[in-house]
Amino acid sequence: AVQDLQPGDRVACNVFFVWEILRPLLRGATVIAVPDDASYDPAALVDLLAAKRVTETLMTPTLLATILSRYPHITARLPDLRALWLNGEVVSTDLARRAIKALPNTRLLNCYSTCETHEIACGDIRDMIDIESIYCPVGPPLDPAHAYILNESGEEVELGTSGELFIGGSLLAREYINLPDTTAKAFTSDKFDATPGARMY
Repeated sequence: AVQDLQPGDRVACNVFFVWEILRPLLRGATVIAVPDDASYDPAALVDLLAAKRVTETLMTPTLLATILSRYPHITARLPDLRALWLNGEVVSTDLARRAIKALPNTRLLNCYSTCETHEIACGDIRDMIDIESIYCPVGPPLDPAHAYILNESGEEVELGTSGELFIGGSLLAREYINLPDTTAKAFTSDKFDATPGARMY
């Protein structure tokens, strides 16, 4: 499972605070709030993660690259870190290789999400890395029944064909607050779902 939190885990939260804080608390884990100044200072962040014996955190690939440049043997500083979620940017294969080498005992998760849909796809980098590729895939959709790749006519494309990603299902946001026109443009009827009122983004 992507989420294997348990009581005793210590999760450092900052970037997506509302999502990050609820997930560990609902599983009996401890939340460590990362101050904004530490989020923008790689040395301060590593010091905090080490001092609080953090077992899981989330950061952007750019921040991870900066940390690895400063601390190439980071596992010695963060021996308790069991899971690192990467989100917000594309993960390059080069960064993935460096992270795997620097954090051999840490699960490295590459995730793709949007505010409108919550998590879309997430996977373990070690299971998906292709050294011939420039970028790491994000893994399979978390709700494959409601993930569609469509052409310009709104029809599903064949496997291996480019298209635009649309997401449906129960995790969609309801609307953009006080922006009905923007909501109507972004959220459309989901013709692939027989549920009354089903929408996709």
